[in-house]
Amino acid sequence: MSILNRNGEQEDSILSYKLTKGFFNRKSLKKLIAGFLCVAVLASMNVAAPTNTEAALKLNVKTAYVFKEHTFKIKLGSVNGTKVTWGVSNPFTGSVSKDGTFTPKGYGMTFVTAKYKSKTYKCKVIVPDTNRSMSLNKKKVTLFETKSYKLKVYATEKIKFHSRNTHIATVTSKGKIKAKNPGKTTIVAKKGGASATCTVKVKSLGEKKIKTPAWLNDRAKVAVRKYNSQWHPTFGRIIKRKGQTINLGLANVRANTVKKVVWSSSNTAVATVKEKGKTTATADLLTIGRTKVSAVVFYNSGKNEVLTNTIDVNNPQVNTKVINCFTKTGGSNRYQYVYFTGLSEYNKVKYKISNKKCVKATVYNNKVRLLGKKKGHGTITATVQGKTYKINYYVVTPKFGSIIGVLAKGNTTKIKIGGIGKIQPVFTSRDTTKCTVALDGTITGRGSGVTYVDVKIGTMTYSYRVEVAATGIKTIIKRAKYIVNNWSYSQGNRMADGYYDCSALVWKGYKAYKNYHAKLGSTKYALPAAYLFDYLRAKGQIAYFGYTKMDDLRPGDLFFYGDYNSAVRYSQPGRTLNIYHVAMYAGNGYVVEKGTPRFTYNSLDHIVGVGRVVY
Repeated sequence: MSILNRNGEQEDSILSYKLTKGFFNRKSLKKLIAGFLCVAVLASMNVAAPTNTEAALKLNVKTAYVFKEHTFKIKLGSVNGTKVTWGVSNPFTGSVSKDGTFTPKGYGMTFVTAKYKSKTYKCKVIVPDTNRSMSLNKKKVTLFETKSYKLKVYATEKIKFHSRNTHIATVTSKGKIKAKNPGKTTIVAKKGGASATCTVKVKSLGEKKIKTPAWLNDRAKVAVRKYNSQWHPTFGRIIKRKGQTINLGLANVRANTVKKVVWSSSNTAVATVKEKGKTTATADLLTIGRTKVSAVVFYNSGKNEVLTNTIDVNNPQVNTKVINCFTKTGGSNRYQYVYFTGLSEYNKVKYKISNKKCVKATVYNNKVRLLGKKKGHGTITATVQGKTYKINYYVVTPKFGSIIGVLAKGNTTKIKIGGIGKIQPVFTSRDTTKCTVALDGTITGRGSGVTYVDVKIGTMTYSYRVEVAATGIKTIIKRAKYIVNNWSYSQGNRMADGYYDCSALVWKGYKAYKNYHAKLGSTKYALPAAYLFDYLRAKGQIAYFGYTKMDDLRPGDLFFYGDYNSAVRYSQPGRTLNIYHVAMYAGNGYVVEKGTPRFTYNSLDHIVGVGRVVY
């Protein structure tokens, strides 16, 4: 016996509930025994007991992005798709065939439903507008230092990539991420006014334990040695900088017993070897890398042997001479790094940090991660291969001022940043068709829509979201806000002064600027929500069928809500998409309703269309 909960979902049977909870009494035990006897009788009659196979079924995907000119097949477990009854909540976004294949029609969102036996399954399908939006195959990536990952972009045009902290990870023009230092950063992909991000977490390789061969610790067995200008030997592995010429000699080999010695390098691009004396040579160190030096010794006695050693050629270079550290604001971008390039794996850097009250230092292998604690400065002293490097650090506390949330086209707002001393911030607009930004941080609205202004301070980037309204829209929104917060709601008197309903609110708001209400189908009365949707759809002014994301919206856009149950209560069932409500987007995530709430107050899943009247 099964029961349905208030959501129409099948719940555990009463019997299984008692089994799992252990609620047994004499009466329930009799029922339990009777149930087992029933199953036994069915089995003896070769009649299969019913099984609840539906409970294990699920769609192969919960949310799918399907681009125009593509199709996507949705599957319900192993059930043959033709045995399923398929449907879509928003036919303007796309259609689904009898076997579950979804075909896009318009940009936006819809729900694909799959009805099988007594249960309905639902999948959200988004058809992104590649002219306004884009997405990446990964939103989060975790890599170890030195490792790479190639991003894939779901868009049609050439993409531009950048990393918000190149100390942690870099990215090529083709989307290849290269992990550099431990921490987190964000990779941004841009295409026109659209952008998408991927968070990259880089893990440290940890202290790499390098096992030195035993023979390198035995002076008697290190046959090929490096000698200084006074011909004093160095035992063990040879590690020297590129561009040098070093002396080589053979240990425990007497020159008067040798007929000749043939010297060679396994990698002549790294180092070349030339004979100098009977048992000596010179090596020119050309570039960073490793080579094996061999000396084939031919003795007077007729015996010969091969003696070897390894040369590691390095060129230690510190990445910076001055570093700015940050406190409080900036997230993982606050982490700054001091590290060396051109090291051999056998190099070890020793660090000393002064004034530790100002900065927290964490050593990873041969690099240091710095996090500012309080305003001040100090010095980092690094020693490697006998040479000392000094890096000055300064700790600052940036204070980022706020900007106007919704900027009117042609108007300006200014980014003000304090607490950074003499550091000169660099401002960049991701889409100059939406807004431009001057050297002093002044933002000017250029075209309606959303973009971001990135502020780079040293290696840290802080971003401002900029939302620009089309001409007249801020006046329209202001009027609509006044009406909804001061007038009375009445469907019967909606067109009279002092009253409104949802569609009349939109219409009266648009009337406030140059009679823009004429763009809504009539200068005399407000079309009901569903009829307004039909009117805008006929004019090609439904920007999205359904809802995609906030950054796709523009102030003044109209949300159309559709749902059969709500239509029965508020409107007339049978109207287009059962639309029962229309609301105006106020910008910055808010909607024009009483109290100006966030637009999530009414389920986003019920948004069947976004109308755009003014561009």
